[in-house]
Amino acid sequence: MQNTLAHRPTPWLWMLLTTCAVTAVTLVVFGAFGGLMLLVGLNGVSERTGGIVILGYVLLVLAGNFAVAALFNWLIARRRYAGTRAAGWAPLGVALGVTGATALVGPPLAVALIKIIF
Repeated sequence: MQNTLAHRPTPWLWMLLTTCAVTAVTLVVFGAFGGLMLLVGLNGVSERTGGIVILGYVLLVLAGNFAVAALFNWLIARRRYAGTRAAGWAPLGVALGVTGATALVGPPLAVALIKIIF
């Protein structure tokens, strides 16, 4: 029997575009609105405690982003490879790569945008 996976390339572009879209929605919904509500809710809390809560919230949002992006990527790979084995670690790799890049590039970019806008 011929290997059918050789004729079905991994849908990297679709997984990357989906992960970027999920990340953008996550950052707008949970980053902008959720972060603002968190700051309002932390009014009157000490800076030390508030910093820990904000760091926990950021980690929770990034973990949720990774989980949802990995699920969407798995669904894309599963649809592409229907009836055969899955794409292996590709869905997790793409989701982890974009989420990691967001965690590293996002905060400096946010500070730069705030300085440019205001």
